[in-house]
Amino acid sequence: MNKEKINDFTRRISTGNRTGLTVIVYEIMNEYFQDAYAAKENNDADAFKTAVRKADSCIAHLMDELDFKYELSSKLYSEYMFCRKHLAFAMMRFSEKEVRDVEKILKPLHEAFVEISKIDDTPPVMANAENVYAGMTYGKGTLNESSDITNGGRGFYA
Repeated sequence: MNKEKINDFTRRISTGNRTGLTVIVYEIMNEYFQDAYAAKENNDADAFKTAVRKADSCIAHLMDELDFKYELSSKLYSEYMFCRKHLAFAMMRFSEKEVRDVEKILKPLHEAFVEISKIDDTPPVMANAENVYAGMTYGKGTLNESSDITNGGRGFYA
């Protein structure tokens, strides 16, 4: 994943609500899948394992956030465990097939969370995040972004 993508995800995380954060985790995981495919194409086993391991950690994060008072959570947990096992096989065999299978399984879930996030109007998880304004100034061939920390700054208040 390149630095621009990381900065984009960081900015989105700072302004996202719970559902939006779930969508972001899925999108980060998809970036790691793409990194795994590129590593496989370049025959780089170490980079492949690293990308698959990072995708697996995204699934672990999704599992940690499940709320088991809902019946759907136990079904999602089972799917996530199945996917993690497939990713373990992918790392062991240096195989792209298992990664593609996991991607196919998780794609509908990602799409469902995208739809849910469109109607979720809960406030952002991070209350003291800075505001980011895009388009206030332009550089040569680029769009500059400015941060506004007039809300008192970041972090905790004593």
